[in-house]
Amino acid sequence: MAKTDKSNKESADTKSGDNGKDKQLNADWDKRSKEKEKQFKEREVRKKKREKKEMQRIKSNVNFPIKALFQGSIIIGLIFFVVKYFGQSADLIKSIFYSFIVFASVYIGVGIIMLLSFFLIAHNKKRELREMIKVEKERKMQEEEQRRADEHKRAEEAARLEEQLNQELKEELRRQESAKANNAARARNQQSADVNNQMPGNALNDMLFEDEMNI
Repeated sequence: MAKTDKSNKESADTKSGDNGKDKQLNADWDKRSKEKEKQFKEREVRKKKREKKEMQRIKSNVNFPIKALFQGSIIIGLIFFVVKYFGQSADLIKSIFYSFIVFASVYIGVGIIMLLSFFLIAHNKKRELREMIKVEKERKMQEEEQRRADEHKRAEEAARLEEQLNQELKEELRRQESAKANNAARARNQQSADVNNQMPGNALNDMLFEDEMNI
C-alpha cells in the first residue's frame, strides 16, 4: 500500500509538472503575441503620424509657391508701374494697364511652369507612394503569414505536449497496475508460505495426539 501511495504521489507530481510546463509554454506564447501586437500598434501609430506630417508638408509645399508667385507677381507689377508712371511719365490708366499685363503674364507664365514642375514631382511621388504601399502590403502579408505560422507551431507544440502528457499518464497507470499485480502476487506467495510453514506443525501435533490415545 505504501508503494502504491508513493506511485500515486509520483504520478500526481509528474502530472503537476507537465501542467506547469504547459502553462509556462502558453504564458510565453501569450507574452510574445502581446509584444508583437503592441509593436504592430506602435508601427501603425507611427505610420499615421508620418502620413499626417507628410500631408501637412505637401499642403505647405503646394500653398507656399502659389502665395510666393502671387506676391512676386504683384511686386513686379508695382515696380513696372512705378517705372512706367513716375520714370517715364506715362498716363495713369496706361501705366496701370501695362502693370496688370506684366502681373498677369508673370503670374500665368511662371504659374504654368510651376504647374508642370508640380505635375512631374507629383507623378514621381505618386509612383513612390504606390511602391511604398506595395511594400507595406507585402510586409503585412509576411507578418500575417508569420503570425499564422506561429499559431500553427503553437498548436502543434500544445498537441505534442498533450500527447506526451497522455503517454506519460498511460505509462504511470501501467506501472501502477504492474505494481498492484506484483503486490498481490507477493501477498499470495506470502500466504502460501505461511500455510506451508504451519502444515508440518499441525501434522506433528496430530501424530502426538494419536500416540497418546493409543497408549
